[in-house]
Amino acid sequence: MKRISPGLTGSILVALIFLGGCRTADSKASSVERESASVGTAIDAEAQAEVQAARAQAAEANRQLELDRQTLQFAAWQHVKAITEMWRQLPPEYFPGIARLVEQVDDLRTQIEQEDSIMVGQIDPVALTSKNPAFWRAMMETEPHDPVVNLFEQMLWASRGYFDRANWLLGLQDFGPTLPVSVHRLAYGMGDEMRRLRARQMARKDTLLNNATPEERVQVVTAARSFQPGDPDWAFTNILMRLQLAGVNPDRLDESPVLAEQLLRQLEPEWLLVAQHNPLNAARLHPQAEVRAAAHVVDTHFEQLAESRGAYGVRDLSRLAETLADAGLFSEALETSRRATAMRGFSAPDDQQNWWQWLPHLIGADAVAALRTAAGNGEFRPVAFFDVPEDPEGVSLMPLHPIIADRNLRRLQEIERRLLRAGDNEAERTGALIARAETLGHLGRWDQAEAALDDIPENLADAAAPMHVWLALWSGRLEGLDAKVAALDPAMIANAPALPALAEAALGRWGDGVDLFLRAVDSEANDNEYRTYYTLMASAFARLAGEEKRADELLDQARGLGESLAWVSVLVNGMAGESTPMPVGENITEITEAGRICEQRFYRAFQRDISPLRQRSLLEGCVATGVVDFVEYTASLLRLRQLDPERWDPTKVPPPPPPSEAAEDEDDDWTRGASPSWSIPS
Repeated sequence: MKRISPGLTGSILVALIFLGGCRTADSKASSVERESASVGTAIDAEAQAEVQAARAQAAEANRQLELDRQTLQFAAWQHVKAITEMWRQLPPEYFPGIARLVEQVDDLRTQIEQEDSIMVGQIDPVALTSKNPAFWRAMMETEPHDPVVNLFEQMLWASRGYFDRANWLLGLQDFGPTLPVSVHRLAYGMGDEMRRLRARQMARKDTLLNNATPEERVQVVTAARSFQPGDPDWAFTNILMRLQLAGVNPDRLDESPVLAEQLLRQLEPEWLLVAQHNPLNAARLHPQAEVRAAAHVVDTHFEQLAESRGAYGVRDLSRLAETLADAGLFSEALETSRRATAMRGFSAPDDQQNWWQWLPHLIGADAVAALRTAAGNGEFRPVAFFDVPEDPEGVSLMPLHPIIADRNLRRLQEIERRLLRAGDNEAERTGALIARAETLGHLGRWDQAEAALDDIPENLADAAAPMHVWLALWSGRLEGLDAKVAALDPAMIANAPALPALAEAALGRWGDGVDLFLRAVDSEANDNEYRTYYTLMASAFARLAGEEKRADELLDQARGLGESLAWVSVLVNGMAGESTPMPVGENITEITEAGRICEQRFYRAFQRDISPLRQRSLLEGCVATGVVDFVEYTASLLRLRQLDPERWDPTKVPPPPPPSEAAEDEDDDWTRGASPSWSIPS
């Protein structure tokens, strides 16, 4: 098929066609048809046929996309109604906030539910949630670990069709206690559907812009904004485009603060629309520099949480809540603070202080004063519809930090959901199986972990090669370990040597591990921090190989490499026997702090002339931190198995009893099993 390039007018025509067709497009097409008929050439007829075919195809795709969007909105609305039916069980005299919320939804239903349609466009999630005193009272009338109020808010935004906002709230819920299985499957299943639909929407809009030259895109976006004024994607694109046309880099607004503020205030309608759908994006583009700076801190905190691979604690969530509040995201801050309380397991005085400080920004001082009076009078006896899931137990041979134990529960729950999900390709399923094997390996369920890897298709077996090695190291089942290492990607071994080096150590070949680390030190693919870590690890391995002089030389080399790196220098000094006290760092996640303690203890265990008793004590202290994600943790385990195999070698101790398997709930009714419980105020 030939692609026509009729210039600017034609590009706008293509844009309007992809937007679903409009009178302007019909008029222009008719004009082209008349011209084609007058000339009467075959090439014009062919071009016209292509335009008509593209227009018909786009119209059908838009029709299906619109149908899928409505279906998803209606499904979310059904969940909103299911939640209100759960709430209706509660005595209104004890739960006036929840009762009022039920009344408000009932009133809304009478307005929007017609005989053959639902007017979802009339749903106002802000009025029903963040700006609604009854919503916040309902939250205070509910146990912090119970997810129902949060789910109500997420489904309201989804029923309105604001899928980015619903997924933003769902993403924040990732940082909190584990959800009940039925709620988890419902919420994240809806999240998957919303993301897929948004990807389809964005793909069509990207097609519009890709069909235009950079100069033509201004007209395309302007036309799109005029035909779809309520579309947040075009509003966001328009903001970025206007900033760029004025010479302002959207990622570096502070380089042109005056001009950036002027432009963003001129674009206030677009900015407000973006804020409704994606509050964090709006904070990043806020006219006020201090709010943008706070949004940057939020981004940094999210990056730290991502680096922790889902391992976070109460302090991490409290910090996140504070950074969200600094960025003006008070509703999200309050809900995150509430999740921190849930993870702690009890309320602290500071928890309510956050409410009284942040809530007035949402519902006003008078409404907050009423809530505060009710709290002071002891009127709240929170209800819980679901029990707190229990963390899966590990084994004493592999101590786990409590944060890691929490993560294991969340990960297993999400992995099982993904493995039951229809439509995933082999690569996605393989990723879930590898994650399942890793998590079960941390829990000491090594047979189940290997069984998960056995389910991986043969054509993707290479992806599981590293996990086979990790499982051998954790379980102490070292037969065939050399063959498993041989299956690793050579490029990975050259640049990331920890896994094969640990395998050499497990087989008693510490000196061979030194050589692997040093090859990675010479690799240009590694930055100075990694090169310093690898040199330190090589020094420790050399010490265990009996190469004392080489170990000292490598320690000196590490000192030079890490001279400009504050934390790594602390480790170098500790390994050299210097006892200068140094904090593990500020503004870091709890698991990073525990990991740094593990690192300190590990490297101090390889000072020159350290006693075997002292070394063993330090290595046990490293393992006791429970940070199984850290290389030093596994290296400590391997050394302890040599020093005290009867205590630390899994092959020399009786196996633990098999865990009881929870029955799979195949019932589609996620509310089944929800049983409200509360205490009556005295």
